Amino acid sequence: MKSSSKAVCICVIISAIALFGAFYAYNSKEEARKEEVITERINDYNAKKAESEAEAARKEKRKAEVTAVIPGIACWGDDSTYGLGGINNSYPSVLANLMEENNYLIPVENLGAYGENTITVLGRANAVPFVVKEEKEITGVMEQDDIVITSLNGEKVDPLLHEKNPAVNPVTINDVKGTLYGAVKSEDIENVAQFFFVPDEENTTMTIPAGTPIVTQGEDYKDYISILAIGDNGGWNDDPRTLVDQQLAFVNSRGKNKDKYIVIGLMKGDNTTNAAADKLMEETFGDRFLNIREYMCTEAVKDMDLSDEDKAAVKRGEIPPCFSYLNRGFNDNAYAIMGKLIFEKLESLGYIIK
Repeated sequence: MKSSSKAVCICVIISAIALFGAFYAYNSKEEARKEEVITERINDYNAKKAESEAEAARKEKRKAEVTAVIPGIACWGDDSTYGLGGINNSYPSVLANLMEENNYLIPVENLGAYGENTITVLGRANAVPFVVKEEKEITGVMEQDDIVITSLNGEKVDPLLHEKNPAVNPVTINDVKGTLYGAVKSEDIENVAQFFFVPDEENTTMTIPAGTPIVTQGEDYKDYISILAIGDNGGWNDDPRTLVDQQLAFVNSRGKNKDKYIVIGLMKGDNTTNAAADKLMEETFGDRFLNIREYMCTEAVKDMDLSDEDKAAVKRGEIPPCFSYLNRGFNDNAYAIMGKLIFEKLESLGYIIK
């Protein structure tokens, strides 16, 4: 009996040892498997991270190579470039999104300011520079340092009329860098009553001779691909030859990419009022001329349910009210169309590279 019990005990002990050994072996294998999975995940994460970093580095390198050739796209203009009326869109913002979606590594700058006439836009671009009209002593006291400025051709200009005034400041006058300020009168908010020049360095005194050019920040965008949309706020005396001469002055003032530009036709008016200007711009600029107004009166409305008012405008060749926002600028749909047309034109002309 005792021998039998002893044998049973030995069997139980052996079974327990075997079971423990099996359990230990299983746990060891499980731990090894878990360790293997964790190692694989860590290696996979590190590989993906390295690949992502390498791709980012390649992208940055390519972006540097592209921007060395094409620093960006500068959209110069007035209301339609600024995006007046748009809630979410301006044509430059739509263009920027399309550039990114199509893997073009070229930034887009909105240099539109609403309300400006042709000669003011050209002044911001330093194409027909702003100049100091009368000799002025700068004392370092803003209230005393008001200056009179005009266009180089003597015409009145109104930069700094609104809150958004891109490509103006900082300015350089007589090799002195500073800020140009504008003030309007409450009874006449459509014109700048006074301009003040404040040098960056305090207590700077200087004499500014009459006729001294005011070099704006617009100089920074000289080498960009240029898109120009001017004329809807006047400044060309309703003379198409004057308008085209101003556009040519802009083109000729550009830098290393001066051959890469698009001139956008008048957005206001209709087939009758714009006939001569449209014809002259098309003859002068060829494929670089883009008549968006014509497109928005034809292709853009083909599948739209137009009101009688819209139909009447289309018949005249005038951009219909369905593309306007409260009769003040264009709506988001119009800017989406403009951005797409300009993007397609940039591609068709071969201006943009990846």
